[in-house]
Amino acid sequence: MNGRRWGRWLPAALLLLTTSAAAQEPSEGEKKAAAQALFDEARGLTTAGKYAEACPKFVESKRLEPSLGTRFYLADCFEHVGKLASAWTYYLEVADAAKAAGQTDRARFAEERAEALRPRLARLAIKVPPAVRAIPGLLVQRDGTIVGDAQWGSAIPIDLGPHVVTASAPRCKPVEVKVAAGAEAEVVEVIVPPLEPAEPKPPPRVLAVDPGPPPPPGPPPSTPPSVKGRRTAGFVIGAAGVAGVAIGAGLGVLALQKKSQSNAVHCDSGDTCDSAGLGLRSDALAAANGSNVGFILGALAIGGGIVLVATAPSPHAPVISVGPRSALLSWRW
Repeated sequence: MNGRRWGRWLPAALLLLTTSAAAQEPSEGEKKAAAQALFDEARGLTTAGKYAEACPKFVESKRLEPSLGTRFYLADCFEHVGKLASAWTYYLEVADAAKAAGQTDRARFAEERAEALRPRLARLAIKVPPAVRAIPGLLVQRDGTIVGDAQWGSAIPIDLGPHVVTASAPRCKPVEVKVAAGAEAEVVEVIVPPLEPAEPKPPPRVLAVDPGPPPPPGPPPSTPPSVKGRRTAGFVIGAAGVAGVAIGAGLGVLALQKKSQSNAVHCDSGDTCDSAGLGLRSDALAAANGSNVGFILGALAIGGGIVLVATAPSPHAPVISVGPRSALLSWRW
């Protein structure tokens, strides 16, 4: 590859350095703000009795910030839409977390809600006959989740509605059983049927094909990159590395300025900040992350450029030619 082809990579390298510094994950403050907005919207929907619309918003709010309050209201929402097993699980989770946090009243209330749901839970018992258990590599799943052999035969709480039980094993045809829990406190039983052996695949057919005339000779092997092109590539990559380090330095200075501004006006010595201070701190963190990316990529590019330049063969190497009765030493300048 000559120097001109290497030079085409310079804009892409500079673009990578700048975009990598700018592409950052949302800050913790932004995640908390989104979680709070979703929580407030979901609470408004539950007040209007629209629990089916509220539950997905509680789920997303919990993913962003799994607070005790969000988990409790998610359990309450699941209870209203008939997902009693999910609600029961979250009530118990809230109770355990509240106990660990010393919130005894909240823990007691969550436990009471969970105990009130326990007799109403629908349950599913998956029974696996001995002949099916003996199949090597047997895998049983409920709604895509693996059901270990310790659960076989036990009545496990499930949400109301349809469920799918599947069983599979190597060299066997998989089976699928669809069931539905239609009433509270109902116990649904599923017996995994025998698995039939899978039909062996037929051997591939081999067809005689006329090879035809031999293909034309291919192009001659490419020559190694010229000395000039390799050195040029090294200088181009090194220049991109210097640019990356410069970008990293600029972002580092910006991060220090943002943090100094937050400390000067908007944050106290205990790092308690108002909304403007939180914004400055978030900007400082983003700039610091970008600075790290710039320094790392720049250092790698500089190192790669140095290696290319240092390992390029010298165009002025001596050439020795030996004949039957003579020897010639030449030097090309």
